[in-house]
Amino acid sequence: MMGGEQFDYGQIEPEVRDRLEELAGVILEGEKRLTCSALVIGAALVEAKQHFAHGIFARWCRVVLKIEPRTAQLRMNAAHLFQRHGDDVCLLPLTAAQYLGAASVDEATVLEVLARVRRGERVTVKWVEQTIRRDKGGSAKMETDEAQSAQIAAMITATLDLRGCRLLHAFLEERPSARQFMADLADRAATKIRTSRGARVTPVMLSLPAP
Repeated sequence: MMGGEQFDYGQIEPEVRDRLEELAGVILEGEKRLTCSALVIGAALVEAKQHFAHGIFARWCRVVLKIEPRTAQLRMNAAHLFQRHGDDVCLLPLTAAQYLGAASVDEATVLEVLARVRRGERVTVKWVEQTIRRDKGGSAKMETDEAQSAQIAAMITATLDLRGCRLLHAFLEERPSARQFMADLADRAATKIRTSRGARVTPVMLSLPAP
């Protein structure tokens, strides 16, 4: 088991221990099925999103599906991961699959995690999070965030005229709107990254019911 301690059944009576191990198997199998169900949901969300103008999809998720856009994005992350790597993704805890499917995660990190589950090792969400942070640079990355933020801000403002800068400045002063803007900006960047990846990788999509 990766990223966690072993549980000691030594102080538990044998018949109770056997039952607990059976129950653990039931729970772990349920977690696996939960991931597979979420992949189907994510694939449906990916398809649905293509039919909406930018910004309308989030409202559709809230009003029709009663799903927050952030939750929808996480499900779609997992579905994108399945597109690239197939059934191995079903072996992951759902939260781990959602984290690994983010566009910002390096493909080498994904391959490392999937190689472990393919060998039969059960990875934890905590270990996956730690592996992602490690490969992103950990504390070293945190030290460079300020400089990177300034660089990206300069890149964005350089593309805007004076009117655009005024509009952006006024918009970002509204904190709720600013948070939505950051989410939309991340979504646009992720879409462009995935489009680039899609040109290099032949996708495998989950089967969905015919419309």
